[in-house]
Amino acid sequence: MKKPFQSNQLMNINYYGKKGYRYIFLGMLISTAHFILSTLALSTSNAYSQAEIETVEAVGTAIVHKMDVETAKQQAISNGLVSILDKVLTEMLSKELIAENFSKINNTIYDETDKFINDYKVLTEAVSKKNYRVLIQAKVSMKRLNSHLVKSGMMRVKKKKIQNIEIVVQGTRNLSHFFNFRKGLKEILGVKTVQVSDIQDDEANLLVNFEGSLKEFTDALVLKKFDQFSIRIFEISATQLRIELISG
Repeated sequence: MKKPFQSNQLMNINYYGKKGYRYIFLGMLISTAHFILSTLALSTSNAYSQAEIETVEAVGTAIVHKMDVETAKQQAISNGLVSILDKVLTEMLSKELIAENFSKINNTIYDETDKFINDYKVLTEAVSKKNYRVLIQAKVSMKRLNSHLVKSGMMRVKKKKIQNIEIVVQGTRNLSHFFNFRKGLKEILGVKTVQVSDIQDDEANLLVNFEGSLKEFTDALVLKKFDQFSIRIFEISATQLRIELISG
């Protein structure tokens, strides 16, 4: 089991754009940006945002056989992890769907807790007669679990309406920050395309094709972690965000 990890810090963004730049300069700048992106040593780890991780607690119990306390403890932990996933599943699926798919759930989720639990810790433990009990806190990857439920046919997802969101970005003079920001947008779940519609000295306009609401996109963006800079949203309208890229 993986060691506990730190959740992503909250970050905000600001994007301010001034129109009127020459198209030829836009093309040159985009080409330069692509070259910079290809030479940057970017991290390839897929960090999960806070919205994609749920922290859950549960009690696990096991019988102590022949004074073998350590084995009982490990079994109690395993049982506790199953209880944690069971708690999460009851929030995601109806009782009818759980009963209908219980065999699949048992074989692909309860028997493979490591796939859906990023880390855990034992908060406390106790022995009562022959029962060994542990109180466990675990971080469940909602993204992986949700993806598994959808792919296996246990959960059906309604398609959300796709809309265009304009992002006006300020602080684009630092090209590495700007293009890392664009790269980060593409990693947000639901984002289909990210296009530059206008760029100037220190500002640019991006057009994001997103499956979902503006609020859902904004929430995901606020929770997105960027290296070497943060983001601040300073204005939100019906279909537009204005943000600032802040170094440090």
